[in-house]
Amino acid sequence: MTNRSRTAIALAVAAGALTSAANAGVILTYTYHDLAGSYAASSANTGMFTAVAVNQNGGLRSAGEVSRTDSNPGSASFEVGFPGGGTMAAFSMTCSFTRDGTFPGILGSGVGSFTATDADGDTITGDVIGTWLFDAVNNFIYLNASLANVLLSDNGNQDDEFNGSQLGDFQISGLGNAPFEGALTQITFGAGNFFFADFQDKATGLTAQILPAPGSLALLGLGGLVAARRRR
Repeated sequence: MTNRSRTAIALAVAAGALTSAANAGVILTYTYHDLAGSYAASSANTGMFTAVAVNQNGGLRSAGEVSRTDSNPGSASFEVGFPGGGTMAAFSMTCSFTRDGTFPGILGSGVGSFTATDADGDTITGDVIGTWLFDAVNNFIYLNASLANVLLSDNGNQDDEFNGSQLGDFQISGLGNAPFEGALTQITFGAGNFFFADFQDKATGLTAQILPAPGSLALLGLGGLVAARRRR
C-alpha cells in the first residue's frame, strides 16, 4: 500500500471520529493530502515541524478541500498539484516540538499556526496547540491538537467567497462571531527517526474541523481513535 493510500485511509477514519465527536456544531472542515512535511532540530529535544502544499516534479503533489458545513454549505476544491498553478492557493502549517517522554507513546508538545489560502488570496488562519504522539505498531506520527483564534479574511477580490482552485466556493461571512475554535489530526508516515534528525518532504496529511464556540477540547483524543481503529 502506498503512503498516499495509507494517509487517505487514516484521514478518513480521523474525519469520521471528528464528525461523531462534534457533529452538532461544526461550521468548517478542511483536509489536505500529500503536503511536504519537514523537521528542523534546534537541539536534541526541540525543533520545528512544517507542512506545506507543494507541486514537485516527480515528487509530492498536494491536494485539498475546504468546506462550509452549516446551514449555508459549500466546498472549495484544490486539485492535485494545485500550488503554483496560476492562482494564489496554498496551505502551510508550523508546529514546534518539545520532547516529553513522561508517558508511553507521547513524544512531546507543540504550538504553531496554520494558513489556508484560496485561489484569490482569501485566508483561514489559526493557532495550533497540541501533543505529538507515536503509534509504534503502525509506525506513524500524529499531532492531536486543538485550534484557537481561527479567523476567515476576505483578502482577495472582496467577493465574500472562499474559492477553490479547481472548482467550488462558499460564503465567508455569516458563520458567527469570530474567532473560532476547532481540532486537528495530522498524520505523517514513514518517519522512524522523527524528532531525532532533520528531514524533508515526508508525505503528510491532515484533517480538521472548526467550531463556532468553545468546544474543541471535546475533540481531543482523535489520534488515539485513529490508532485504535487501525489496530483492529
